[in-house]
Amino acid sequence: MCLILCAVRELILAKYLGVLLCAGKSFSVDLIHAKSKFYDSFNSLFHHVARYQSELVVLRVLSAFCRPHLLYGTECLNLNISQLRSLEHTWYCAMSHIFRITGTDVKLICNYTAKSFDEILSSKKD
Repeated sequence: MCLILCAVRELILAKYLGVLLCAGKSFSVDLIHAKSKFYDSFNSLFHHVARYQSELVVLRVLSAFCRPHLLYGTECLNLNISQLRSLEHTWYCAMSHIFRITGTDVKLICNYTAKSFDEILSSKKD
């Protein structure tokens, strides 16, 4: 694209206030940056804390320090179902590492030990 003899670069992604905005016909966001920041903070804290504390203590520490990276800006974004499930899957993967479980047990453990992911998202919007 050229505008009065100078080239204008077209952007596919733009980062604004920590949220990656995608170019397109409708407003959309890219959650890869949020998920990678969550995994970075999760891995660093988990490997330092997990061998010294119980699973519930590790869960509380990681909920306080890592979950904000995952949920940053979600209260003002209109996320579709696939984006919500992607965030939920990221959180459940972290829980499966903490409690060393797989499959449907992850959701069951998350519902007993903390708020469900849907409750967390709805409380952020209120």
